[in-house]
Amino acid sequence: MKNAAELTRLRHGFENRKRTLTELYKEWYRSLRSNFSSSTGIDLELGSGAGFIKNIIPSCLTSDVIPTENVDLTIDAFRVGDLYPKQIANLILINVFHHIPDSFIFLKSASSSLVPGGRILIIDPSYNFWSYFIYKNIVKHEPFNLLQSSWKFESSDPLLDSNQAQSWIVFNRDHHIFEKSFPDLKIISCRSFMPLSYILSGGHISKYSIPWFLVYFVRLFERRFLDNSCGLFTLYILEKDSV
Repeated sequence: MKNAAELTRLRHGFENRKRTLTELYKEWYRSLRSNFSSSTGIDLELGSGAGFIKNIIPSCLTSDVIPTENVDLTIDAFRVGDLYPKQIANLILINVFHHIPDSFIFLKSASSSLVPGGRILIIDPSYNFWSYFIYKNIVKHEPFNLLQSSWKFESSDPLLDSNQAQSWIVFNRDHHIFEKSFPDLKIISCRSFMPLSYILSGGHISKYSIPWFLVYFVRLFERRFLDNSCGLFTLYILEKDSV
């Protein structure tokens, strides 16, 4: 089995090979940008991997926990608060939160990195009847464990080890614990999207995908009728108190 560094190298440059997946990533990046905090500070993406966020948000610093040639910085998510205390306006995690093995330690560090009014923007797997079926039966290379009792899981590889239900556990199931533990962070938005189009793109796993001109119309239908009820991903926006 390939390790995290090898998988990242293989995925690098996918925007030049996988048109449909690329267009979906562009939508993610634009959605994140439209929800940025207006506070002054650094824009930083954690776990950038093979992404291309700079094409859409040139000001964003990219980073990963493993050294790769296409990111600006090598950063462990647990140390972001130590490295950038009260300096970050927008902290971005795209399909990264569920790979972080201790959500409490991470959120404590992330909160201390934010300027007043700064935001943590997280795109991560959703939990609903459709996503549960997909993650348990179709896209099952990573676990989806709703019964995990704490905010921790064992991890020896930052890309391969995960719990795809992690964000739902922290921000939905244990919402009352989150509010009590992090009174300075407020969940100001939580919305799901893309129940079908990501599957049709082939993601990073399959070399096959449906052409973009067809998925484009699927995406229009999803936005109107399906996103909120059965999206595969959820965008969480957490905002730091402004005082």
